[in-house]
Amino acid sequence: MPHSLFDDFKEGGFHSSILSTFSVDPAFYDASLQLRLRGLGCQNNLLLADASMLEQSLEAIPDAFANAGRKYLVVPVTTTSCFHPKLALRYGKAKARLIVGSANVTSAGWAGNLELVSTLSWQARDEDEDSEIHRTLFVRAHQWVSALIGPADDNKAAYKLELLRSQSPWIDDDGLEGGTPFNLSDGSQVDLLLSDPSNASGLADRMLKLVDEPVERLTIISPYWDDQLSALKRLNAAVGEPDLRIFLSQNARSPSRSSTFPVGAIGKLALKFHPIGASGESDDRFLHAKMFLFHGSDHDFLFIGSANCTVAALGVPGKAGVNHECLLFRKLPRGSAKKHLKLSYKSKIAVVDIAVPPDKSEAASETTTFMAGSVERRARRLVWSPNPNVPDVVASIKVDELHFPLAKHADGLWIADTGDVKLGSNIARICLVDGRISRPMIIASPEELMRFAPFPVSDAIRKKLDAVLSGDADLIGLAKDIHLLLEDDAKSGPALERIRAAGGGSATRGIAGRDFATPDEFRKALNLRASMKSAGLAHGDNPALQALLQIVLRGMVNVETIDRIDADDVATAKGHDLGEDQDDVGQSDDVAAPPRPVSAADMGPEIVSDSEFERNQAALWRGIGKFQGFLGRAKDSDAALDLNFVTRSLFMLYLMLHGSTKRYKTEDGEEAVLIPFTGGPGEDFRDSFLFVAAQSIAAIWGPNFARSLIRRLKFTVEADTLPIQITTLTIISRWVLAAILSEVRIAKAHKSLRDVLEKQVPSLFAATKVFPELGQEELLATIRQMEANLDVDAEQGARIRKTLGELGRD
Repeated sequence: MPHSLFDDFKEGGFHSSILSTFSVDPAFYDASLQLRLRGLGCQNNLLLADASMLEQSLEAIPDAFANAGRKYLVVPVTTTSCFHPKLALRYGKAKARLIVGSANVTSAGWAGNLELVSTLSWQARDEDEDSEIHRTLFVRAHQWVSALIGPADDNKAAYKLELLRSQSPWIDDDGLEGGTPFNLSDGSQVDLLLSDPSNASGLADRMLKLVDEPVERLTIISPYWDDQLSALKRLNAAVGEPDLRIFLSQNARSPSRSSTFPVGAIGKLALKFHPIGASGESDDRFLHAKMFLFHGSDHDFLFIGSANCTVAALGVPGKAGVNHECLLFRKLPRGSAKKHLKLSYKSKIAVVDIAVPPDKSEAASETTTFMAGSVERRARRLVWSPNPNVPDVVASIKVDELHFPLAKHADGLWIADTGDVKLGSNIARICLVDGRISRPMIIASPEELMRFAPFPVSDAIRKKLDAVLSGDADLIGLAKDIHLLLEDDAKSGPALERIRAAGGGSATRGIAGRDFATPDEFRKALNLRASMKSAGLAHGDNPALQALLQIVLRGMVNVETIDRIDADDVATAKGHDLGEDQDDVGQSDDVAAPPRPVSAADMGPEIVSDSEFERNQAALWRGIGKFQGFLGRAKDSDAALDLNFVTRSLFMLYLMLHGSTKRYKTEDGEEAVLIPFTGGPGEDFRDSFLFVAAQSIAAIWGPNFARSLIRRLKFTVEADTLPIQITTLTIISRWVLAAILSEVRIAKAHKSLRDVLEKQVPSLFAATKVFPELGQEELLATIRQMEANLDVDAEQGARIRKTLGELGRD
């Protein structure tokens, strides 16, 4: 029966996909299919492609791979012949779907050709044996393609496979044991035949072994054949030379889309040809389907998938074919395959009306190019990992028409500095001193791949973070979950550790503050610049922390979110009308643009009940207590601290600041904040934001560099820019310290405290000068945006900025 792949891919509930293809159509996958997957929540996507065909596409239309190596990973599979399976695996938390067939991941395969596909589904809630059989076959397909991806050689692929595994733990259970085929509850049988050149036996041997009764008719559909029909003759003879039928398509309007057959090699074969289509009607589409149907005395033995009727695909007796292929086997009641596939043997095609294959042109061997390896983008550097046989006489890496000199490092990697150049392409070539230029390679960005397919967090936390980011929930709502957001990563389970190990195979050595006696030595060793303009990925292995950082940054700088990027890409794709252009359009690719975050200045006081106000207030103070305990444990420990510590500390300072500026109106009409900014006359200064924030800042930065938590920081930097969470923590810490002085100076009730703070604050402010300084213009712009977002009183903000300037000059 007709099956729409577009409609099939409307189904949601999948987090990952692996698709394999021989032909490569980047305009279809990049600008259509991967957007469709992402729009349905399937963010972790891999495309496996034949290396030679991928190279041809890179040569012909390099600009079409705009999102490769960023939103999805392209894995070239190099073989001595062809990587030819057409598999689509989609993974859910408790579900899976497998498509096996003849369709490449191209617009022609999905909408232009006549293809043949079959689907298998599994859901954990289905406990019958048929469901477990489907899962077992899916796991076998997964294990096969995973081995081809070669994660040991590619940390990016390893990360994506481990991410998939962490979200679908059922994939680690091999499933049913014993021989195949499997018997289904309806009396039929099913099996998945996966073949590569290393197998002891080929597909033909395995097919013939499964056909366990006399064959009366053999029907084959194949768009390509051996010149001498060797595979066809072998199959026909092995089953006793039964009635032999071949289905072809004929297209008078477009002869190039008609089937071909090497009629000169028929010899003594007694075979009949039939047109594909109902009642013998011609079909204008190219017949790309592959099918082997053995009509037995009692059953149909049906094989469909990627394999043509060629020796390269099916092999010879006792030896596998040279291609990688896949076939799905079904043993069905006699006559059912003919009925379901609507095969009609009534009309016939005369041999004289059959087109023969065109002569094969000898492809000129290319001796001036070579396979170079892989290239990664790491901030302002391109890192090349060469193939073993590439000579060391390397000159540069070429992107567009730009050349960047390469220098070899001790670890064997070659690195080129791109500086401030904005690359217009993600396709690179290696240029050797002797003039040779490599074949094209996709520039992958490990950071972007992790950004667009992040490690999962618990549903409850994720929903709250998403609600805050979208403006649908108050930031204070996260105070109730501070204990979860502050917990040690070691408690997150082994999956996170495997993710980190998989994603960090090429990390550079970290720099630790405790290795230096003074802050000046630490700053010089870092040799970094400060900037708020690089608000990209900071926590690829922890999206909860990435979300916390994003919540803070969006109030200080313009942050480009993945939702916004996806929406822009969808709009661009629609503008170019790329991808599917047939009637079978499937689901709309419209993705709503994320709403603009709403600042406190955009709205009046939030109206809440007295009890809700009290609950929020209690939650915030409990969160502050948890944070103080978090800092205390860090002080008591001698362990190194990472950037996760910085982001958690930064978020808590921002949360407290939000609690001191966010206005509420209770039922009695009074306006209040959850925590006073300074505390008025008669109020205890220790219950104010400035006091508890100062305590936290003192614990982080003080009392001096030697005893500070900041000195215990150890982090890895791939670029020339200080990690943005450190820069942001420095800004907020200094702003709070300036606020303490500016406010205490005008508060008559705190004269004795002012005298103490006039001495302590400048000392603590000086301790924040460990890291590179942000430019004055960028610093003021960032602070002004933060104050506006938090609705800080204009006069108060001006006082704080004036004091900030004074402290900075000391």
